[in-house]
Amino acid sequence: MLNLFQKIINSIRIRIFFSSMLFSLIILIIERIIGIGADYHPDSSYYLNYKDYVKHFRVGLFYHDVVYFFNSNLSALITLNVVAFALTNTVLYSAIKKVYLTKGRFYYISALIIIFDPYRAHLSIHVLKDTLLILSLVLFLFNSNIIIKLFFLLISIMFRIGFFIYFIMFFFFF
Repeated sequence: MLNLFQKIINSIRIRIFFSSMLFSLIILIIERIIGIGADYHPDSSYYLNYKDYVKHFRVGLFYHDVVYFFNSNLSALITLNVVAFALTNTVLYSAIKKVYLTKGRFYYISALIIIFDPYRAHLSIHVLKDTLLILSLVLFLFNSNIIIKLFFLLISIMFRIGFFIYFIMFFFFF
């Protein structure tokens, strides 16, 4: 049992996951100290105060349903986004690892820049759909199973009809 626990602790993916969560927490603390609150983004206030819910999935408006599911609970929604940020980083690490044949300096710098992106961390600590949309896009791009790809393509469209903009930006910036 101890050996299994040591393997889990030594797993780079687990370290990336928890480091990502810690990074989001640090960004959250810094933003709150300098006065950037949960209502900094107009969309955050819009999602939290939206009352015209229809209790079924709607194309392009799925994040409204997510907010409704969590009863507009700010802490729960931010926690969801932070976990999505950490999962995204874990998947991105796996993808980066496959791209580089050798683990030289460029590999580690690339991994740090992509994984610990301050802008994505900023998005993760606000009630915005972008973090979940980026996670669904990453899972769509880096999964080899066609059924799973189609599922995450559908999820992406459910979050935002114009998700292809994120798709184009992903290839432009990464």
